[in-house]
Amino acid sequence: MLGKSMYVYDEPEATNEWTARAKLHIAAIQEMLDNCNQDKERKQRIERLECQSCWYLSSGMSGQAFTQYTCQVCSEDYSHPNTSTPRVCWACATKLGICCECGADLDLKRRRLAATKKGG
Repeated sequence: MLGKSMYVYDEPEATNEWTARAKLHIAAIQEMLDNCNQDKERKQRIERLECQSCWYLSSGMSGQAFTQYTCQVCSEDYSHPNTSTPRVCWACATKLGICCECGADLDLKRRRLAATKKGG
């Protein structure tokens, strides 16, 4: 036997409530995308060594525990104040002009690939 559901989806009032929530969710995502495209916090974003995607679109959820991580560039081990560890240490991110969180170019610009020697 099935128990009584907390929400009754076949009633217009319940459907309207969920529809309103869905529209609010879409509006929140649209606002995040607008902020990302306008990049009004560019100065702070660059100071924190984050690309537009990580700065404006990441959830920012993490646990409050010091966590060890290894830089994916220099392979050095570091300690980070929460569980949302970066991929790249500050020194390497600064040197390369990349996002410490994901490794992308800070301005999301595509970089030229180095030419390879033929017949080598």
